[in-house]
Amino acid sequence: SEIKFDGTITDFNRMGFQVHHLYPTFPWMMDPDYKPYHETCTIFPYVIFVAALNALSGINWLLLYYGGFWLLFAQCTHYYAHARTHGKHVPFWIKKLQDLHLIIHPKTHQMHHKEFDNNFSILHGFTNPICNALVNNEAKLKQFIHFIDKLC
Repeated sequence: SEIKFDGTITDFNRMGFQVHHLYPTFPWMMDPDYKPYHETCTIFPYVIFVAALNALSGINWLLLYYGGFWLLFAQCTHYYAHARTHGKHVPFWIKKLQDLHLIIHPKTHQMHHKEFDNNFSILHGFTNPICNALVNNEAKLKQFIHFIDKLC
């Protein structure tokens, strides 16, 4: 999404996304003891807020709870892929899940940081062909980005 430099939290998040893709080792450059799963904590309050709103609204869509869980889990798997790539501690059971390709393997995710325009999956990599098809259609991609920017 386009950075607008307007000082909003949305714009700050856009910048963070861009920095991550240009400098995936940035957190470890700032703090050699950086723990990747802490990054998940930055989105946890948003997930709790949406879950609470969902529960209080009376609509109570199960999809929002399910989506919140997977959003948190996907961020964890994403950052553990980076941790393993850069020689940081990754729990044994996470490495096993990566090796079995049940969660994203570091080599699968690193393809995204070499080419920047494909292989966006951060959970397991199975959805890369779907995302790649969307990205390869420039007109649909511009339409999607314009839609997202209007929401934010």
